[in-house]
Amino acid sequence: MANEKIIRILVPIAILFIMGVYLLKQKDNAFSKAFSRDKYDHKKVSTLLGLACFGIAISCIPSLLSVIFQKKWLNVFSVVLVLIVIIIAIIYESKGCLLYTSPSPRDTR
Repeated sequence: MANEKIIRILVPIAILFIMGVYLLKQKDNAFSKAFSRDKYDHKKVSTLLGLACFGIAISCIPSLLSVIFQKKWLNVFSVVLVLIVIIIAIIYESKGCLLYTSPSPRDTR
């Protein structure tokens, strides 16, 4: 029973890691182009998606450890790691957009 649970958690972790490696290595891919919808830089989208895959995979590891060691309190670390991944993604996304507005001719009159 525990082995079945371990496999059910381990398989998505492995898939997310593989997907993260693919998205980080192969920046010019159809997956990121579909997500960017010609509005954003698809290479940046690919990097963001790859990092998100790694972050989600890493955040699943405490759940795997909670099944192996039968300590349910380890699941709290999964939630904390997901929040950290979200914060890092927000920082990464906002870093690339510097908004500079110059005064319009109307304001200089």
